[in-house]
Amino acid sequence: ACGTSMKRTHELRACATLPSTPSTHVRDQRVVPVDWKQEQSPRCFGRWQVTSLIAICCQRWTVRRVHCRSGRPANPDSQCLVLGLDGVLCASAEEASIAACRAAYVLWPQVMKNAQEMTLNEAGVRQSWVDYDWEQLLEHRSSKLSPAPPWLLYKVQQLRPACRAEWELIVFARLCVEEAIACRANRAKGRAGARPLTVGEIESNWSESCGLRDLLLARWVPNIKDLQEAMADSRRQSSCSLLEETKFFGEVLELVHLAVASGAVEESVHCITSRDQLSAVQSLQMSGECIEDLSSPPDHQGSWAGKDGWKLHSNLGTVEEKVAAVHSIPSRGYGENLVIVDDSVAFLQACAAELNFGGAQLCLATWGYVSHGHWADGRSRLPRVKELQTAADLAAIIDFTPDH
Repeated sequence: ACGTSMKRTHELRACATLPSTPSTHVRDQRVVPVDWKQEQSPRCFGRWQVTSLIAICCQRWTVRRVHCRSGRPANPDSQCLVLGLDGVLCASAEEASIAACRAAYVLWPQVMKNAQEMTLNEAGVRQSWVDYDWEQLLEHRSSKLSPAPPWLLYKVQQLRPACRAEWELIVFARLCVEEAIACRANRAKGRAGARPLTVGEIESNWSESCGLRDLLLARWVPNIKDLQEAMADSRRQSSCSLLEETKFFGEVLELVHLAVASGAVEESVHCITSRDQLSAVQSLQMSGECIEDLSSPPDHQGSWAGKDGWKLHSNLGTVEEKVAAVHSIPSRGYGENLVIVDDSVAFLQACAAELNFGGAQLCLATWGYVSHGHWADGRSRLPRVKELQTAADLAAIIDFTPDH
């Protein structure tokens, strides 16, 4: 028996040195015999096993090579980072309000033209929006980019924390004008105390079950896709001018870049957004210019310190679509290595309800457009969600300490 075993071992070793023959070929990393009727002799069986082992080793070597392109081995403890584009990386409220008002004037020109006739008192504006400088409400520095009067641009901008996706700002624009029209009509009837809904009242009644959002959508635009396309068209028509109004959270961008370069987080940083793809790509490309002293600024889907860089998930018009996008991200399980950072309480609440995200770290970026009313109501029900005040708090979450 011992002699037979040694003879078998010598046959296997001999097969490993044989040249490849037409009897087998590699397809999708698997070895498939071409002639299934071929006699399965001990020698042929050994060649099949050895070739399979070689194919598996090559596959593993290829995967390792992909993860080691930067010259350092892949860090098994690196974090998989998922960030909201608007409100976490990009301060886009002003740009979004301009685009939304432009889209509203295209969709409902007869209604929106009444905005020019409304007084500030009828519109329900507040001096606190402009640091109590009433003159700023008479002239918005971006008025040349939109037919909307300054008061409407400011009011829509104040409503940004209430929405879950930026296309909802289009509905806000019409609602503000409709409320001003109703206020003028009521006062003409002798109702001196008539006033439009305040920003706080709209926010608190917007996303509740059968709230203002659903009622107004059913009345004005039943198809959400129409609003998304209108927002995208508005941005495309004046993309260069609107990009100039876009601002970024530079400290957060710099932290993410340094963390990727050091291997503290995975080389693919996932960005989720309700924006259209073109607008989102332009914003990510422009974000690299806001980071100082970087030899290789990050680029969308491009070279980023030898890494993959941004991975964009755009056109996510609802909370459910955002959650599905996170589900689609390849990950080594959904443990603590998955870090989700966003400024939407509703989105983080939906993530907390997912069993697959049971070990993920959920973080609320309070430097963004957080609805403080919704956060106050839901904080007690979301003990897993951590508040992040600054970029330093994010660095602590991903366990990374910048050199400077």
